[in-house]
Amino acid sequence: TYWFGTDYNGRDIFSRIVFGCQITAMVGIGTVILVTVLSLLVGVSSGYFGGKFDFFVQRLVDIWLSFPAIFLILTLVAVLKTSSSNGFFGLGRGPEIGPNPVDGDWFWYTFPRTTIVILALGLVLAGGASRVVRSATLQTRVNPYVEAAEVLGATHARIILRHVIPNIMPTMIVLATLQLGTAILAEATISFLGIGITNFPTWGQMLSGQTRQLAENHMYLALFPGLAIMLAVFGINMLGDALRDVLDPRLRGSR
Repeated sequence: TYWFGTDYNGRDIFSRIVFGCQITAMVGIGTVILVTVLSLLVGVSSGYFGGKFDFFVQRLVDIWLSFPAIFLILTLVAVLKTSSSNGFFGLGRGPEIGPNPVDGDWFWYTFPRTTIVILALGLVLAGGASRVVRSATLQTRVNPYVEAAEVLGATHARIILRHVIPNIMPTMIVLATLQLGTAILAEATISFLGIGITNFPTWGQMLSGQTRQLAENHMYLALFPGLAIMLAVFGINMLGDALRDVLDPRLRGSR
């Protein structure tokens, strides 16, 4: 009846792992989208315009990266209050409008806390991703077709949208898959610490609480949620590696 056994409250572990996939996918994909947008804005503008603007932006990125990632995530999550159900869409801030997160479908029930976690993870991971985007932009910026577009009188916006961004998209796709695995691990970490999404089953939450004491004699309590996290991250990293081989012209035909 219970493939993976039951937890200390008699709840089916298999069902909780399946339901936890929804949160994992929601946070992972949402974080990747936010990281992609922020890293493109910062990395492309910094690498394309260069000069003093590039120097100033990169020093801000250096400051942002100098803080420990887990410290920034914990601080942002604590400030935005994932335990609150008030404010705009239950975000703990602003006017109290939007669906009541206490009732309704699982999406609206978890929306406030998943949104806060996505914002925190996205802001933290975007700093390092912007460096990769900037490097790809610098390589694209010096190509002859960009110089030709400048000679023909193309605006900066047109060059960025028509020549720079399309040519760095393979790098962005690979980076996004790697960031997806990182986001899943980070979400599991803060849920394990009890400040993430606590009103819905998550893989990190299943490893915390009484599981830490009972897993010594009942190993399955920690084994299956841990395997779910490991297999998800491993599969996504393998996907990123395969995409790199397919999208990088220097690696095509090497296997």
